[in-house]
Amino acid sequence: MKTRVPVLLLLIFAAGTLGALPAEIAFTEPLTDIVIGPDGNLWTSGQALYRVDLSTGALTRFALPSGAGSIVVGPDGNFWLAGFSKVFKVTTSGVVTTYLLSEYVYDLTAGPDGNIWVAGFGGFYGRITMSGSVTEYTSGTDSFDSIVGANGSLWLGSFRGDSVLRVDPVSGNAIAAIPLPVAASSWIVIAHPQGGVIAFSPRSGYWIGADNTIHGTLGVGGEALEFDTNGRLWFARIGVFGVFDGTRLFVPPGPMKTPCGETPRFRSVAVLPDGNVVFVRTAYVGGCVVCDPHPCIDSDALVFTNFAQLSAQAGVPDAPISPAALAALAILLLTVAVIRLR
Repeated sequence: MKTRVPVLLLLIFAAGTLGALPAEIAFTEPLTDIVIGPDGNLWTSGQALYRVDLSTGALTRFALPSGAGSIVVGPDGNFWLAGFSKVFKVTTSGVVTTYLLSEYVYDLTAGPDGNIWVAGFGGFYGRITMSGSVTEYTSGTDSFDSIVGANGSLWLGSFRGDSVLRVDPVSGNAIAAIPLPVAASSWIVIAHPQGGVIAFSPRSGYWIGADNTIHGTLGVGGEALEFDTNGRLWFARIGVFGVFDGTRLFVPPGPMKTPCGETPRFRSVAVLPDGNVVFVRTAYVGGCVVCDPHPCIDSDALVFTNFAQLSAQAGVPDAPISPAALAALAILLLTVAVIRLR
């Protein structure tokens, strides 16, 4: 997912041990998105591309022509990064190829057709083949905040809108514009294990099935959601991160504030190969504030904890979640669990 402000990476471990990783790894420049690389290590985008060796904690920096947001691993095993009106392809050894686009790119994904697809401002979306050919399209509707491949299609979540667009990756044409019950500042889409996608906003979400109809609702929203291998749903949003295990919602004891009282912002979540979970967190919302005796907090870091600590110290969510919403979320997770057992 894209991030437009300096961030702090926060690793929340759901299982396993930290191994050789230290309690904190500091960075001297902004970070944005995270992805698990083909080598099984954690890679971050931002002012540069970093590899974080998960067995030792060692960092390797690869220079980029300019800052980058969203990052995915392509079908070719390379990293593809959204660089505003550009897309960077970066090999694991740091060789960069730049592709120019006509519009601002918010997000990108590896499509079901074996190509990279991008989505962005003004109804813009496009395809980049592994040979470097670029084709651009426009829907003439909302800007798009996210894109994901599922059920042989591309699904695009609207930015400040109320719909999800489904696109045929062969022709590039729209298959359907699926209306959502409410408008939101941002609709992010992720693939659902049973087919279709989950479209979610900072406070709510909906499961859209492969038949283009809404099959269920979510009791939680966020800026990022992801299922782990145990069927738990992890979420990140302004002021809080957490996990729902089908029965209880676990969040850190709050309120979560910086020393100067700013609210942190959590976004971008990835599940590691051993089942651990990674969140991206901005240091604060609303800009850096100096409050005596605390200096401005602007350094990025990797910080580690584990699921046992989170569940043992679980606090109250920053906003109440109704019993009906929790029941709907439990049904969704039960469906996911059944699918995994098949």
